[in-house]
Amino acid sequence: MIVTSQLPDLVDLFDSLSPPEQNVGLGRFCARPVLACPACSIGKDVDGCPALLVATDNAAPGAVHPIVLESFRVMHVVSCRVHEGADSENERTLSIVQCTTRDRVTQEYFLRALYPIIASLPARPHREDVARSVDRLLELFRQMSSAPRRAVSGLWAELFVISEASSPEVMLRSWRSIPEEKFDFSMSSDRVDVKS
Repeated sequence: MIVTSQLPDLVDLFDSLSPPEQNVGLGRFCARPVLACPACSIGKDVDGCPALLVATDNAAPGAVHPIVLESFRVMHVVSCRVHEGADSENERTLSIVQCTTRDRVTQEYFLRALYPIIASLPARPHREDVARSVDRLLELFRQMSSAPRRAVSGLWAELFVISEASSPEVMLRSWRSIPEEKFDFSMSSDRVDVKS
């Protein structure tokens, strides 16, 4: 279980990175691990753009398609050269969730939006776990862009409740699990699998 209060400030983590020295194409990052989630690192590419690098089970069957939007992309099974310290550079196959703009405000917003993705990932994620978490985040942004102002305020309140919960992953599973549900959070007793 990853509790959001255990996550470092991802903006500070990103700012502590220098971009890689050489441009050898897509997939070169300087990175630092997100200590609360061993599978995740925050990276900076040669253009100074932030990315969430996720070590996934790439042997898992099935294809997960890339997502490419105006300032955002998600790619899976990408061969990356990752520089993680003094002389430590290695090649890894990763899933990448990346902001593709140099606009500082957008980069900070992107980095803060990664918290729900990281919090929802299991310790050893599959590509499908990353894709599912990103889809939920994209759906949230779609709802925000089309929702009336009052609904957006309610949505932010729900996200705050999730982030402050003692068990965010349980809250995420129960959040609007049935679209027609009267309450924002609900879970039937047969779906509860909390371990103490």
